Amino acid sequence: MAQERSDYRSPKDILEISNQDPYIKMVIDENYKDFNDFYQNNKETIYKNIINLFKGLTKTRKRYLKLLVHSKVEGFTWGTEFVFDKSQKLILMNDILPFFEEQEEYEICGDIVKLYNSLEKKK
Repeated sequence: MAQERSDYRSPKDILEISNQDPYIKMVIDENYKDFNDFYQNNKETIYKNIINLFKGLTKTRKRYLKLLVHSKVEGFTWGTEFVFDKSQKLILMNDILPFFEEQEEYEICGDIVKLYNSLEKKK
């Protein structure tokens, strides 16, 4: 069985994504000493927004949705875009779920599993 390549995007896909407004926009109005400080302080919020983005993928006809994150690191304004499509749903199980299991947030874990299964059914 051929594996679907989720990391390949055609020029048309890239243009579609770049023109698309963010589905979720996070503006964090703090200045962090470095990227590790930023990530450790905002990891849970970022992960919850990734969950919400995948929920959005179950409700839209768009192929991709974008999470935009802005903050300040070492005094400089910093921003990045995370773009996801349904084929990247394994991120939920491999990266997001273990974090919330470690935090003993079992209700969120249950929501993640339901969301993953919902995306799996819509292949």
